[in-house]
Amino acid sequence: MGSALSFHLGRLAVLLLQPLRRMRTESLKSGAMLVSDNLETRAHCGQNTPAEPKFAAQRLICECFYTDNYHIKEVNRHVSYVDRRSFENSEEGRKILTPLGTARRETIIAALEQESRRRHNLLAEALDRSKHIRAHYKPLHPEVYELRAEWIHPELEAIRATLFSEGGSSSQASKAEVRALRNRLREYPPGVFSFPVFTRDFCQRFVAEARHFNESDMPKARPNSMNKEGVLLEECGYYEGLLDPLLDKYLKPIAAQLYPDYGGATLDHHRSFTVKYHEDGDVELAYHYDDSEVTLNVCLGEQFEGGELLFGSMRDCASQTSRYPLRHDVGTGVLHRGHHMHEAVAVDSGVRLNLIMWLRSSTERNFIQPEHGRQRPVKIPPTRGSKAAWCCHFNEQMK
Repeated sequence: MGSALSFHLGRLAVLLLQPLRRMRTESLKSGAMLVSDNLETRAHCGQNTPAEPKFAAQRLICECFYTDNYHIKEVNRHVSYVDRRSFENSEEGRKILTPLGTARRETIIAALEQESRRRHNLLAEALDRSKHIRAHYKPLHPEVYELRAEWIHPELEAIRATLFSEGGSSSQASKAEVRALRNRLREYPPGVFSFPVFTRDFCQRFVAEARHFNESDMPKARPNSMNKEGVLLEECGYYEGLLDPLLDKYLKPIAAQLYPDYGGATLDHHRSFTVKYHEDGDVELAYHYDDSEVTLNVCLGEQFEGGELLFGSMRDCASQTSRYPLRHDVGTGVLHRGHHMHEAVAVDSGVRLNLIMWLRSSTERNFIQPEHGRQRPVKIPPTRGSKAAWCCHFNEQMK
């Protein structure tokens, strides 16, 4: 009863907040124009240059990437880290390290130092790995590197069709078309949408290809600071033929209608990777938010029990502690805002492989950095938005 009431209250909150969000979207568009007219601002935190980069990872490197959001697994905390001395002398560092013995303190510092080196060497090492993989790796299933019609679930094609009238575009979708879209999606909890993405045939081939790559002697890097097992898909060559078209043709048109005021209509790049959960490796994933405007999480397989997703509040709504479980079936995608806090519970048995796409908008990121929620030092009048407008505590009412 309580969950159902929260759900409907959340939907009401969404409707009431829509005018405010639309005003903010228009402001962001104006602000983005100001940024593009001042190319000197590209030297600031995370700004994009006009020229296309040689490697997509170069598109958006914020200075905070090197210092913020370090995950200490031993205490399940995210911290800021510059170097050992400053961390040990900081209030945050003392609270974490003081109660621990010498051995555990050294383990934590060593892990932070390792993560710092990884971040600072990220681009150069990624380029080296990518060149080596593309020169020497022989795929088992080369067909999965290309987005073919037979890989897309028929329901996703139908969902996309609801947004495109003859000769029209998704940005011009009518209210009736948007209603038809939402009726085809499963929304639970509010703001989190589930729908079929890939066929089982594609998922089986992709899983086999991922296993083939993992068993090869190709260089590999962990996908992020929280997951140890998985593959950075750009380095393997999945972007141009598979994931970029998936974003442009399917995900952006859908996100434009579901998240019009949170960058859905201006998604233009992504960071994509796989994550793997099993009893002998990563079993679960702690409560966290993503460095994205919108995230797509697709379950690829294999055979597993447990491992449900739990969604909670938005990032800045610590007072909201409820969790809403979501079962993740093979081939199904879960679409949500990056700042929607979530976790993956433990896999009881078997292996679960997921495709994660952190979908990003340069327009949004020229205004605010989702990683830390702070306004960027760019030439946008302060009246054009605020941290509160970005975070929008809608999940306090379960949206």
